[in-house]
Amino acid sequence: KIAGIKDVQRLPMQYFELKYGMYNLKAFGIGLESKKEKVLIEKQKTTNIDINLVKKKKSKSVRYSLIFPGGGQFYEGSKRGVVYSGIFIGTGYLLVNTLSSLSENRDLLDKYRLDYQNAIASADIDEAWSLYEKQAIKVNDTQDNLMIIGTTLASAWISSIIDSYFFSKLK
Repeated sequence: KIAGIKDVQRLPMQYFELKYGMYNLKAFGIGLESKKEKVLIEKQKTTNIDINLVKKKKSKSVRYSLIFPGGGQFYEGSKRGVVYSGIFIGTGYLLVNTLSSLSENRDLLDKYRLDYQNAIASADIDEAWSLYEKQAIKVNDTQDNLMIIGTTLASAWISSIIDSYFFSKLK
């Protein structure tokens, strides 16, 4: 791909005419690392450009998956990376919201516990206990959700790594 030129050029190429000036080139291919180069084309001169692309490696794919779920699949050129990244980002968002909710629910639980401990009349004790019990159930449910979300988050990450290692077409 030549910056400023609409069509992607196929390689190898024997001759391609450009006006003089500086051009940004990007060479890429299926299963190959991309490479960018700046090339100066001078007036009335032929410029030869040799670009050798290196094959993508499985080890690099696994490293990218270790860094971020789906990263190895994106590097490989697979669309499965969108699935792993989407699951990870979505569950990460849910994790943050659930942690915030848990904090608020625990603060409320502490308040209801104090209200229960400070209640003197029988009716006040029953009402305070009822509020405390409902809030304790809410906190427990939020903790359960947190465990499920955390497990999903970890599963997406581990699945991405396994996918990069075992199911990658790279060597």
